[in-house]
Amino acid sequence: MKKIQLFSVLILTLLFVAACGNEKKEKETTQIKPNIEDTQVVLDSTVSNPLETKVIRLLITNHFSTYYINKGEEKGLEFEIINLYAKDRGFKVVLEKIESLHGLNDSIISKKMHLAASTMLIPEDPNSRFVMSDYLYKTNEVLVKRKGLRNYDPTSKPINIHVLMDGPFAESYHKNHKKVPGINFVKAEEHDSWQGLITEVALGKIDYTIANEMEAQMMQVFYPNLDISQPLLKNAKVAFAMHPKLKDFQEDFNAWLNKNRAKSDFQWTIHKYHSAAKHVTTSMVKVLPNKAITGKISNYDHFIKDYAKKIEWDWHLIAALIHQESRFNTNCKSYAGALGLMQLMPRTGKAHGAKSIDGLFIPEVNIKAGTSFLNWIEKNFFNENEITQSERQKFILASYNAGPSHIEDARRLAKKYNLNPNVWKDNVEKMILAKSSPKYFNDPVCKYGYCHGIQVTTYVNNILNYYNHYLSYKNH
Repeated sequence: MKKIQLFSVLILTLLFVAACGNEKKEKETTQIKPNIEDTQVVLDSTVSNPLETKVIRLLITNHFSTYYINKGEEKGLEFEIINLYAKDRGFKVVLEKIESLHGLNDSIISKKMHLAASTMLIPEDPNSRFVMSDYLYKTNEVLVKRKGLRNYDPTSKPINIHVLMDGPFAESYHKNHKKVPGINFVKAEEHDSWQGLITEVALGKIDYTIANEMEAQMMQVFYPNLDISQPLLKNAKVAFAMHPKLKDFQEDFNAWLNKNRAKSDFQWTIHKYHSAAKHVTTSMVKVLPNKAITGKISNYDHFIKDYAKKIEWDWHLIAALIHQESRFNTNCKSYAGALGLMQLMPRTGKAHGAKSIDGLFIPEVNIKAGTSFLNWIEKNFFNENEITQSERQKFILASYNAGPSHIEDARRLAKKYNLNPNVWKDNVEKMILAKSSPKYFNDPVCKYGYCHGIQVTTYVNNILNYYNHYLSYKNH
């Protein structure tokens, strides 16, 4: 225990965590290039005060933990926290995107931002140039390795832990005089995302990295050979970085935070993201159904057949999508708020005929709205003559999961990187995976930012597997 505590103290001195990924509406996003070299920025006394203007200017990285868009809905743990505060105070939140943590403090000042969100840990160093809020929530930093590899032990031969240039432990790579017993830090120059490093571990290309526990749990869903059982830093406190000239704003936010942290809406916001991996496991892990003795796929086959016929889709494919989304559970509700058999967001359901949220738990209402949404995607996207119907349906399935804007981004990236933008497998599929990396989601042709690509590709592949399985059923 003392060894871990000693290690934790050093980590807190060195660490603030980078989050990768976001998608942002183009009009609302400004690309920020922090001034990395200038560490002596003069404080701008003209920065606006949110308490007076009722507008919060938020600098944010793109990631599951911070901010992203899924199925047309704005998501992200830290984004939702600041919006709880803004809603309570009657403020508006304006976002700007930052590509990395280099020069973050200077960017807050030079861009006249009020605060920044990037899953940053509160440092123990009282002389830190970062002015931090009180803690938002607590998290663990865990060692990510494959099952069977030895754990970290400060008394044993050092292990090589790969770290992101702008992420956990990056600073320790440069400060060679600060040694951590049992660890050699390796700067991963070829990677710019935690997801890329964790994937390298899972595939056996490297042995160790470090990640936020929530992020590691999400990746473990897709790579069960990962071992994330050893925490290197327990209950680390995540906070916002704040403009040093806005003390009254900092005090007001901290007062609100300490008053509301234990309330149900705040705790539910934390819980749903910390439990996200459990929900993803349920929907993403492939579970082929037993062959139906009765020839039925579900109790809702008649609804599926009727509404599949209206949009001219094979009903087996719609059934496969429903299996993927909810396992035919009419009461299914995801951590993100998607509801019913076809896991529709309330706003989407309403736009496609559901008169109420409760209506989405009614099988026919849900299937009617879900197939209407599929038809809407088909009518509005991927209409080029060069795309075959089979490939178009794969793009539509991917869009049902992530939104068509991400798939259009991936097609533009495919064209740029000399892949076929009209073919899913090994082409657009590769680029949707790449959209979890800043190198790609910050590319000028990519308009909608971060996407958790492995979730999308697994989703599509699972549905196609279920579809082929259902085609083997008799008496349909």
